[in-house]
Amino acid sequence: MSRNRIKAFIQRFPRNKLTKQFEIDPDQAETVKMIFDLYDSGMGETLVAKELTRLGRKNGVGKVKWDAGKVSKIIKRKNYLGYTVYCQSYSNNYLEQKRIKRDESEFVYVKGGFPQIISEEQYERCNAIRRSRTKRLTDEKGRTRSFGVQQAQNVWGRKMRCRCGSPMLRHRWRTNNAGKPIYGYECKRHHDTPRIRLQNEQGNPTPICEIKPVGQSKLELMASKIFERVWGDQREIVLQTCKMLDACYKPDADRRADLMKAKDDSIQLLQQQLDDLVVVRARGEIEQDKFLQRTIEIQQQMEALRQSKAQIASEDYNPGRLDMEAIEAALCEAVEMHDGLVSEDFIDLFVSQVTPLSDSRFAWCLDFSPQPTVAFLNLAGQRKYTTCSMDSKLHFGPFADEEGHTIPFPGSLRQ
Repeated sequence: MSRNRIKAFIQRFPRNKLTKQFEIDPDQAETVKMIFDLYDSGMGETLVAKELTRLGRKNGVGKVKWDAGKVSKIIKRKNYLGYTVYCQSYSNNYLEQKRIKRDESEFVYVKGGFPQIISEEQYERCNAIRRSRTKRLTDEKGRTRSFGVQQAQNVWGRKMRCRCGSPMLRHRWRTNNAGKPIYGYECKRHHDTPRIRLQNEQGNPTPICEIKPVGQSKLELMASKIFERVWGDQREIVLQTCKMLDACYKPDADRRADLMKAKDDSIQLLQQQLDDLVVVRARGEIEQDKFLQRTIEIQQQMEALRQSKAQIASEDYNPGRLDMEAIEAALCEAVEMHDGLVSEDFIDLFVSQVTPLSDSRFAWCLDFSPQPTVAFLNLAGQRKYTTCSMDSKLHFGPFADEEGHTIPFPGSLRQ
């Protein structure tokens, strides 16, 4: 371990000279918690590093100097959960003594030795996010390296996947008369066609994707068609849901009465235990000390229940019913399309993947039911005069369509 790393480690976990135990440095612990909180909120490692620099937080060696690498190392460390980590590296041989870092899966963790700063749940969440943003590749020498993967910030960038398996990249095409940017999505392999052709000339054959870029307006048109067809008019369903909520709603007065009855039942049960205890003592089956101790415990529990019951009885309550008009208006607003566009929240929730099979035919992997569903849509015309039609039949499960296009389904359709 280098001198700087040892110094940073001692600053984060200084050892008490009397107890010989590691202790938490409050300022450093606050920085670690801040890193996990910021990363857990959705910020990337670079943004977290910039925020720490802006706030003037010091790193392990006492400097206000942060980068994505430092943040990533802190998020990966299990020392903040109270674990000691062993077998992180090994020597290649006895003579050279070159240290070779092991894979994370080979580390050995032993609980204890350090105070816990971060909860297990938050650590697992943050590292699940980190793994989803990391891609591991093996080079020609067999070495495995990790690379950061930038997550798409818009819903279509997350959902689009070309039939060749490559992601679809968003490009700003132009700006319309109202000053609004117009975006399109292009297959990464199609975008890299010049480079791929050069590789092919050099004897490294790589297939070239022929799928043309797709405008976002066409995707929005297809989304409207799907939601009109699969969902139809949802107003009647919304109204029926409101009626069910109104019928099942129990006012506060009824809930309070149920709670008071539960307290009375518990008091009655404890009283029965107390009576049984007196009988057992009369028979000489329990000693005097245990009898008195158990009696005091039961009486204390009964008194606590009586106080809780009195507090519930003194609380103010409003026996009114739900505001069904406000609920109905909010639900109807959620299922309606504004300007003919489907809400991006709905697309994020109910669409798993959009795959262009050709320049005019698309496969939409939907998540409306427990079983993954595929809808095929066809486009015709150009720009403002584009029309959209949908196959009459919905399909279930991954398969090849009638034209022989195999749909590259996502690994897990249901999150």
